[in-house]
Amino acid sequence: MAIYWKFSFNAKNRKAKEKKEKNLKQPVVTNAVFEPKKAGVFTFGSWLHLIKFETKSIIKNPVYITVMAIGFIILIVGFCTLTDSFGTTRYPTTYIVADSILDSYAVFFYGFIAFYTGVLVWKERDAKINEIQDATPVLSGMLFTSKFIAIFLSILLVIVVSIVLGIFTQMLYGYTNFEIDVYFKELILIQMSRILFLTTLSLLFHYLINNRYIAWFAFIAFLIVNSFIWSVLEIDTNMVAFGARPRTIYSDMNGYGPFIPGLTWYSAYWGLFCLLLFFVISASYIRGKEEDWKSRWKNAKTRFSKSSIAIAASLALFVLCAGFVYYNTLVLNTYDSNKQGQDKREAYEKQFKKYENITQPRYYKFDYQIDLQPENRSMTAKVTAWAHNVSNKPISELHFTMPDLTDSIEMKIPNAKIKLKEQRLLYRVYSLDKPLQPGDSIKFEVNLTKVNRGFENEVTFTGLTQNGTFFNSDNLLPRFGYQREYEIQDKNKRAKLKLPVRQRMPKLDDNNLVARSNTYIGNDSDWVTVNTTISTSPNQIAIAPGSLVKEWKKNGRRYFQYKLDQKALNFYSFISADYQVARQKWNGIDLEVYYDKKHAYNVPNMLKAMQKSLEYYTKNFGPYYQKQCRIIEFPRYSSFAQAFPGTMPYSESIGFITDLRDVKDSDIDMVFYVVAHEMGHQYWAHQLCGANMQGSEMMSEGFAQYSALMVMEKEYGKDKMKKFLKYEMDDYLSGRSAESEAERPLMKTESQQYIHYNKASVVMYYLKEMIGENQTNQALRNLLNEFAYKEPPYATSNYAVREFRKVTPDSLQYLISDMFENITLFDNRLMKASYEKKGKDFLVTLETKSEKFRSDSIGVEKPIPIADYIDVAVFAEPKDDAQFGKVLAKKRVKVTQKQNTFKFTVSELPYNAGIDPYNYLIDRVTDDNLKKFD
Repeated sequence: MAIYWKFSFNAKNRKAKEKKEKNLKQPVVTNAVFEPKKAGVFTFGSWLHLIKFETKSIIKNPVYITVMAIGFIILIVGFCTLTDSFGTTRYPTTYIVADSILDSYAVFFYGFIAFYTGVLVWKERDAKINEIQDATPVLSGMLFTSKFIAIFLSILLVIVVSIVLGIFTQMLYGYTNFEIDVYFKELILIQMSRILFLTTLSLLFHYLINNRYIAWFAFIAFLIVNSFIWSVLEIDTNMVAFGARPRTIYSDMNGYGPFIPGLTWYSAYWGLFCLLLFFVISASYIRGKEEDWKSRWKNAKTRFSKSSIAIAASLALFVLCAGFVYYNTLVLNTYDSNKQGQDKREAYEKQFKKYENITQPRYYKFDYQIDLQPENRSMTAKVTAWAHNVSNKPISELHFTMPDLTDSIEMKIPNAKIKLKEQRLLYRVYSLDKPLQPGDSIKFEVNLTKVNRGFENEVTFTGLTQNGTFFNSDNLLPRFGYQREYEIQDKNKRAKLKLPVRQRMPKLDDNNLVARSNTYIGNDSDWVTVNTTISTSPNQIAIAPGSLVKEWKKNGRRYFQYKLDQKALNFYSFISADYQVARQKWNGIDLEVYYDKKHAYNVPNMLKAMQKSLEYYTKNFGPYYQKQCRIIEFPRYSSFAQAFPGTMPYSESIGFITDLRDVKDSDIDMVFYVVAHEMGHQYWAHQLCGANMQGSEMMSEGFAQYSALMVMEKEYGKDKMKKFLKYEMDDYLSGRSAESEAERPLMKTESQQYIHYNKASVVMYYLKEMIGENQTNQALRNLLNEFAYKEPPYATSNYAVREFRKVTPDSLQYLISDMFENITLFDNRLMKASYEKKGKDFLVTLETKSEKFRSDSIGVEKPIPIADYIDVAVFAEPKDDAQFGKVLAKKRVKVTQKQNTFKFTVSELPYNAGIDPYNYLIDRVTDDNLKKFD
């Protein structure tokens, strides 16, 4: 009983405490009065101590550590999936890794700022020590700025760790060009400055409102409203949306190039605005128990008066900065808001639609003299143009839609007077003293300038830049007549504005000779010749259409003269940058790749793709008429490749940084494919260009897709086509589900990329498989022989379909109707695959289901009888990463019923089997065609 009463769980601790207390030194008792030497003044040491204390309170918090860990996991997952088109990977360039970091933390940063500003502001009050702190001789500014900097440092720590992880990821990928300066500029200078703006705003809400939960709500609500309210109010200037700055894009070729001035000045503008908010925060800081608004306002006035000189100086700086930004973005450089742009399009259509079909001359020859000043983002140009009257009636007026790129443009037209000059709507009418008679020509000059003045609210034209200038002829030339592409195209907006229903393209009709008098690319010319003299900075190479005739230097400038070898469409580009050049010849044709020195990875592959393309195309389609093939890199302000006659601009963000070091057998060489596609356009668009009506894009884009597929098949084998066709099939099915107007059959495609790119790939390859490669190419060659470089009327898709019918056996004519003239879909499915061993062989049994559907333009599908030839195949186990194993059995059977059973005897162990295993048919579900054996 005595032991029970004496026992205590605390005895040991008490003894330890007593022992510890014995070792403590006794306090010295004194009558001295402590008087702080620096009370109420700023001391750096004290401020630094406060920052350290506040920062530790965040980064040691379990919530912070947990959220950071989750963020890092998301980031690492993102680093592991740096994929590009068709499943290929890209080199982990620093800007890609930086973008991945920002994507991973985009939402997190908002939540972090909102949460931790509240935590820090209310930390002392939650611990009931706020009155003690309020009584200390520490400046209020030191108290809240320490919290401000603590939040900044806590987020900075996340960014720094993320940068280290990013560099480590680059090392794992074998990429060693780390570009620490890009990490610093993108993630610390640019992004962390925005963090500072938001932190200031959040602190303002907490100190002004003095209620943690209302302040949290107010901050989040403000961010949401700030993200959309200005567009609703049709205000586009970055001077009103809190923290808004011009959009920036980093380019390996051009750095931050044209974005630097605007970014710098807007950052200064919002930084000074936040400095003013700091004075408001300081004045609103609560010390003591006087929390009513009257007392706070009285204290605020006192604090404002003490800081009046600093406030006045800050306000003066802000006003000066705001004035400078306003002058540059709203006076020196004007812009149209979204509403203003829409109003202009509406007015353009209403005023000038009546001129759409008036007879106008057509361009046929140009001489360009272009002087680029890339370092200033400026240029001057003189264009001498020749046009002739190809109609059978005289022309008394010249109508022009002017380019909107230039600052000033002057036209010198002999014996002509200006009749209408609508500057806002970019429309001019000149009256000729003497009408231009049928067959006669006219020569005139266009003088234009583009001068970079200050900085813009948003950089509106990245085509003229310090390193990587890239613009095309449409940016320079006045266009004859009314241009339909300037109309408002969205059907809902048109209905709201009471504009007439607009057809995307004229209906397919061989008898519509008006539409067939133009290509779908332009309505003011046919085939033209071009001569160009272009100058640039001494360290850059300027490129224009045609062969290089002459190159020289003069007055510290570099000059180039080019001449187009073969007439071409009036659509070509002008480019200038500091390039490395890789060259080789093939049958007298110059193959060239102009690239940035950082991006030499895939240049040999590009040269090979050009040569392989020419080998196939010249053999199967006919001669290549230009004397050069050029691939030219341009900055990643856009992500595409584009074909002009003999030249193919190619964005740095796609093929030039695609990582092909560890390509597997099943992988698609996207670089090779894109080059082959653009080379295909040298025939399909630049030799044969369809009329301005439905279906023409099938002949340019669809046939270029087929051409690229055939070059790929010859280079990489047939098995690799399975993966590509599945991507194309999935993109087509996805695209048709998002169609907003009406899906058209392939031969009537009208600006519908999912049809004339994705569906056309599958259809053309299937046609080749069914009727044969030679027959398909013969039809295409016949089409070229009839229409290549020919004058109007231009080809329609009807001519292409008729050529396909000519080479298709009677038993397969249904293919043309199904694939080109209608919207046909299949549902092929392998339901069960089994086998049993029979001696040395294996008896395979496949049970399949096949259905066929016909869809209308709005996606309503109806079943139709099936009587189609479909492949059924059995495969051995694939080796390594191959798509398929050895073909053990394959048969093309005519399927005439829904349920079918097929039997094969094979000599090796089967692994899987499929119906339409290569995805040749447009299948509603592509993943159930193949099945492993039970």
